Amino acid sequence: MPTHVVLKSRDSKLTKEPNRRPVAATYRGFTSCGPCPISRICYAAGRIEATARRGSDDLSPLAALAASLPTGGALRLNVSGDLFNPDGSPDREYIDAASALAGSRPDVAIWTYTHGWRVLPFNPVPGVVVNASCETAADIEQAASQGWPTVVVDAGGPDSLVGRTVAGRKVVTCPAAIPGSTRDCESCRLCARGARASTVAFPTHGSAGKAQGAALLSTLRS
Repeated sequence: MPTHVVLKSRDSKLTKEPNRRPVAATYRGFTSCGPCPISRICYAAGRIEATARRGSDDLSPLAALAASLPTGGALRLNVSGDLFNPDGSPDREYIDAASALAGSRPDVAIWTYTHGWRVLPFNPVPGVVVNASCETAADIEQAASQGWPTVVVDAGGPDSLVGRTVAGRKVVTCPAAIPGSTRDCESCRLCARGARASTVAFPTHGSAGKAQGAALLSTLRS
């Protein structure tokens, strides 16, 4: 499975002006995602997912980050893609490489998200905070009962979960996604905290647009 490794991401959510503190990132193709209920509205469709096509099967650049990341740095795994092989099995080579990196650099905040939390064991990448990507309140309850830190895609309007408490966790909007906010992933790192009392909500965005996201989520929650 090709993986593209970037030492200093230009993603405007990971690091915004005027902060611009570098965040490392990996990009993988959609065939690493496995089953995904919101693939039609994935924010990574198009330009971001295309970045993954510049990657290779060689994971040595991921291992090399151990010597390159600044003290106290940050690494977002899978800006696009997930933890699977095209056949749906967990990508052990990638998982082991990411875990080895985390073990060698405990000072670095490393996090990612997976839609495969229903089939993966809890804490599938030791040393990395893997968030369960949810779509509904029922999903949050199920994932939380298994110990996963949780995030949810949120279409807003009457279906919004923001402000509610689900499974003992308050649903809060991603600070970097609040209009006009200068917060970014590097300065926030909420998703890199595995033991937290909140579910982070991401407003629907990306090339598919909010209208399509609202329609799909309405179907998912019906």
